Amino acid sequence: MLYIVNAFSLQMLPPETGRGLLTVERIDSEEASHLLTCREWASAIGHADLAALVSADLEADIKASRQSVTLDHCTELLVAQYRGPRLPEGTTQLPEGATIEYWRVNAVLTRY
Repeated sequence: MLYIVNAFSLQMLPPETGRGLLTVERIDSEEASHLLTCREWASAIGHADLAALVSADLEADIKASRQSVTLDHCTELLVAQYRGPRLPEGTTQLPEGATIEYWRVNAVLTRY
């Protein structure tokens, strides 16, 4: 399953993880959009305004969802990393100087 998220946290690793290898790859918006068209995915972007901005950028219907994500061998993340000032409530476009970067994250995890 592919989850589109707005952040990556070590808390997404299962508690029984002993060690692992993370692959983190920066991708452009075209590749990010392609991932959403060829994979089963779910949104875990917790901020409604950011979900709307990412939806417009990737031309996909991405709804805000505050669900927790735990990585396993079948889970991949598409991180939409917002960089910029705090988003004003109800914003419909990126503030001047702000960007959204896309990162693909995979994990190979082992137990203790």
